This record gives sequence, C-alpha cells and structure tokens, in this order.
Amino acid sequence: MRIFDSKFKGNVLRYILQCLIAMIMVFVVLFLDDTVFSMTIIASLGASTFIALTMPHTNAARPRYLIGGYIVGAACGIFMNQVCNYLVSIDVRLLGHPPYILSCAIAVGLAMFIMVITNSEHPPAAALSMGLVLQSNVLITAAIAIASIIIVSAIKTLMGKWLKNLL
Repeated sequence: MRIFDSKFKGNVLRYILQCLIAMIMVFVVLFLDDTVFSMTIIASLGASTFIALTMPHTNAARPRYLIGGYIVGAACGIFMNQVCNYLVSIDVRLLGHPPYILSCAIAVGLAMFIMVITNSEHPPAAALSMGLVLQSNVLITAAIAIASIIIVSAIKTLMGKWLKNLL
C-alpha cells in the first residue's frame, strides 16, 4: 500500500499549484468578507473549494451542482432559521431542548431532498443549510456564501482546461 498517490510523482507541480489556488481562493473570499461566518459555513466553503479544484471534471464541481446546491442549501437554511426562531419565540421545547437540533436536522434533510430531485447535489451545501439555521444575520450570510461559491465556480470554469482531477 502506498502513502502517496501514484499520479503525484509525475504531476508534483500541478498538485502544488491547484492546492495553492484553492488556498488563495479561500483566503480572498474570507478576506473580502467583513462579517463573521459560522464555522459550518466556513467548512462548507472549504469543502466545496476542495471539490472544485481537486475534482474539477466531476459532476460535483460543475456550476449547476456548486451554485445550484448552495442556492438550495441557503433556501432551506433560511427557511428553517425562520421556523426555528418562531419556535424559540413561543418557547417550544423538544424533549427539554430548544428546537435547534431538530431544525438543523430538517434543514439538512430538506436540502438533500431538493438537491436530489433538482439534480443539484453538492454535499457541502447541506452543511450550509445547517449552518444558516444557527445564524442571526441569515440573509447576509447566505448571500455571501452564494457569492463566494459563484467566485469559486467562475475561477474553476475559467481554469477548467488547465485543471486536472487529482483524485
């Protein structure tokens, strides 16, 4: 069993450059953003950047899946954020707990369902939906997340012929 991918030896520069591009993209997006993302949203953006730049020629890295998944995830997260806030305002508890846990779970399940039926599956976007449930400035955060994934998708598309699947 090898520790390193067998393709690495002949493509060292490509591996380094594509990972460096991913690092720069995430840095620029986070640097330009003055609001504080939740850790879940940062993690979803990092995972999406990983997919876009290490597997650029897979369905998961196509704009339909990147952007479409984020739009679905954002919509489900915003919806469940509003439902959760309402339930908190009327002091609904589920087995003694505030409704956050159930709201997050429903957001993920709903996002998955809509992504599957609209052919826009992007797993990190399901994490986005959960992260948005817990945000106080949900619309701004969702807009920034969608703008960020559009930037990632555009850069990946512009560099598409140069990029190779590293996995």
